[in-house]
Amino acid sequence: MDVPPFTDEGLLARARRDRVVPRIFYTFSSTEYWARAGSLTHTTDNGAADAPLDASSRLYFLAGTPHAAGPFPPIRETASQTFRFPLNFASQRWMLRALLIALDDWVRNGVEPPASQYPTRAKGQLVPRANVHFPAVRSMPFASYMPGVWRLNFGPAFATSRVITQEPPIRGSELPVLVPQVDGDGIDRGGIAAPEIAVPLGTHTGWNVTVPELAGLRYLAGLVGSFVPFARTRAASLETGDARPSIEERYPSEQAYRARIAAVTDDLVKQRLLLADDVAAIQRGAEVAWGALVGH
Repeated sequence: MDVPPFTDEGLLARARRDRVVPRIFYTFSSTEYWARAGSLTHTTDNGAADAPLDASSRLYFLAGTPHAAGPFPPIRETASQTFRFPLNFASQRWMLRALLIALDDWVRNGVEPPASQYPTRAKGQLVPRANVHFPAVRSMPFASYMPGVWRLNFGPAFATSRVITQEPPIRGSELPVLVPQVDGDGIDRGGIAAPEIAVPLGTHTGWNVTVPELAGLRYLAGLVGSFVPFARTRAASLETGDARPSIEERYPSEQAYRARIAAVTDDLVKQRLLLADDVAAIQRGAEVAWGALVGH
């Protein structure tokens, strides 16, 4: 149920009183902000400022990833649904594997985990949808709306006893749901970037749009994201009205691309955000992605 409290201050109040506060890892994809109001968990009631996490919690935003990854090569149609843009195939699994081990080390051995990484109001990384600086891409217009969350009145006893005496609830004012600001490629800022996000071949988002569009319901596309590849050449970018730099402007060769993937991967391993055992699989995936999206 999308009702307060949303932040650690409220959610952990009883556990703190009973001295049984757990150690928690929150892991957010981009879709958690776009479809599940993730910003409410770490902002004040009015959305104007950051709300601190409890010392027992860490929040890791896996930038540019969807809640539910699509297949590769990317598709626009599934057995039950058609989407305006190809589905985002970026995977959370490699980072989640590393974070699970870090959580276990924290609980079992007291080893301090990696620091939280997520977008904040203070750094200008968390903004209203209308303030997102999405690049001009003719083939990928920015979402003109997003789902809303409202304050709900379930009756006078609900706040203290959680007993519902008003059903259906009376809808009140809309809660201030915010989303990550993006870079010049349309990729989220303020989080952990997986190798395919840090060294991209296109724009990865946490939102998509259904076909037909359900704008009247403010429904985007559930828990999936989008992927729209970069143009291969600068001439193609100009011809198609794409403000994002092309593949040829980013990577002089496939070898240069793979070298950058390797550098990012090594850095994430050092930060304990990837496992060394997974590096080879990640590099193979990057090679496959280049071959399918760019060619050899």
